[in-house]
Amino acid sequence: MAMQTKQWRLRQATPADVAEMKEMFRQTVKGIDDKDYCKEEKADWAACADKQGLWERLVETLHAIVATTEEGKLAGFAAIADNGHLELMYVDTAWQRHKAGTAMLYELEDYARARGIKEITTEVSITARPFFEYHGYIAIKKQKRKAVDLCLTNFLMIKRLLPGVHGQEKV
Repeated sequence: MAMQTKQWRLRQATPADVAEMKEMFRQTVKGIDDKDYCKEEKADWAACADKQGLWERLVETLHAIVATTEEGKLAGFAAIADNGHLELMYVDTAWQRHKAGTAMLYELEDYARARGIKEITTEVSITARPFFEYHGYIAIKKQKRKAVDLCLTNFLMIKRLLPGVHGQEKV
């Protein structure tokens, strides 16, 4: 699975990555544009990093991957369940628009294809929606999901997978 690029590498997430994943999650959420979520919403969302056992469960029970820089610093992480639900994907603000997210998404789609999964579902933020639409995902519905104390707007999205090369699916 080790997809190599000039700037980062994909690999399976391990329990040793959890602390860095949590911190990157907090910083990434806090850095989201205020036009998508207000400061209170972002603070509540970032507090999800403190949910007891969440990160360990992701690493232990899901297909969880990380993208790291050549120096070994975490650039992003993502995880998918065996039922085809993309649980999460976050890219450090310094590495957004550098293809780390695209590479992780392709890896997870390949993982799903290899297991005979025909479609991927995910719940994405207002901010992430354009990224997923660009990659062939379609918003099924706008919804509210509770972070810690507040309910935040997100979108349930779906992508039907075809065998073959990434990005060639037609929904």
